Amino acid sequence: GFFHYFKDDGSVYDASHRHLVSSTRFVFNYAMAWREFGNEDYRKAMLHGLHYLRDVHLDTETGGYAWTIRDGTLYLNYSLPVRTTWLEDPAGYIEKADENWPELARTQ
Repeated sequence: GFFHYFKDDGSVYDASHRHLVSSTRFVFNYAMAWREFGNEDYRKAMLHGLHYLRDVHLDTETGGYAWTIRDGTLYLNYSLPVRTTWLEDPAGYIEKADENWPELARTQ
């Protein structure tokens, strides 16, 4: 995938989080750049993004796409309002979930 969070100076401030909408936006932008300029690097970046979408964002069990990837782990939320709340403190909610369902936490 691609880094999604940059400071004004171009440095990455969150290397662990990937979001489906941002991932698809990168693929689209690289595809349009390749189409417009014919630069092979843009084509390679587009294909890299497509592979990430299919290999990481896609949930093969449901056929749907995960909305949040943090530190390489997919997180699916019940609804957009739940996701909004979850994004306020992902580490805290992950810790609570691990405490509530310890048998799942051990399988990671």
